[in-house]
Amino acid sequence: MEIIDLRRQPKGCTSHPLIRLKRFLENNDAEVMVITDPEIIPIKTIEIIARKYERMIETIDEINNTVTILITRRCQGIEQGS
Repeated sequence: MEIIDLRRQPKGCTSHPLIRLKRFLENNDAEVMVITDPEIIPIKTIEIIARKYERMIETIDEINNTVTILITRRCQGIEQGS
């Protein structure tokens, strides 16, 4: 399972964590574990990106300012824009 850590932002926009997450979801049907600090990248942002690729999210763990989220495989029947 791929793990994408959104807490650190390297220099350059092509390696921005959200770009890496979007590219992964575009090119893979696998589940991905996402680690984020909601004060830097809100959970709602991750949820919106996941829904764009017809995925669901599940919060796995929340400790201090770190949240671990599982983005599941593609699901049928998710309405776009809701």
